[in-house]
Amino acid sequence: MKHILVLVLLLMMILICGCGSGVSENNDYNSNENQTEASDPSADPDLAEEPEEENQAGAHDGENETTLLGPSIGGIHLGHSKEQVIMILGDEYNEIICEEQGYYGEEQVIMEYDSGISVIIGLKSSKVLDVTTESPDFPTDRGSKVGDNADEVLAKYRQKYEEFESVYADGKNIGWFVINDEIFLIFDFDKDDGMLLNETVDDESKVELIKLAYMMHFD
Repeated sequence: MKHILVLVLLLMMILICGCGSGVSENNDYNSNENQTEASDPSADPDLAEEPEEENQAGAHDGENETTLLGPSIGGIHLGHSKEQVIMILGDEYNEIICEEQGYYGEEQVIMEYDSGISVIIGLKSSKVLDVTTESPDFPTDRGSKVGDNADEVLAKYRQKYEEFESVYADGKNIGWFVINDEIFLIFDFDKDDGMLLNETVDDESKVELIKLAYMMHFD
């Protein structure tokens, strides 16, 4: 009889130990699963949205480029380096060294592209000082280009910028837009006169040349 009781007690102890082990293993599994979920960014909706916010920030940086660097012609901004110009326009150009400092205050490297755009870079500063195009292939950052109707271009830019008013002239310089009080964006409607000044503009006038330059480089 005693032997039977001992066997019964042993069986009960084995069963109790087995149940306790199963609960412990189950708790360990649940604990590990919770830790995995906590470390997985996709399990947290706030963490999962962070990459999208970073992408949006990157998009805003691109939008702010015009604000920081001013307008552009063919993607070229004043202040760009020669390397940036080559990256955008390519490395096939004619290079002219101008030793006369003039109103630039330094010697210049003139990069002339057969496609109809030229870029002046300061030899000392290594920065773009002037951009000029006579080709419709190089629009401004607002989409205006050579060949566009003069009235349409003037209307578009007058909504955002003022035209320059010289103390030496009577009235405003038509098509000379002042940006951030330091940059000229000039639309010339008669490039053959070699003056950049537009004395008259009519319904038939077209943009023939676009120039981007610093105001301080003009007398």
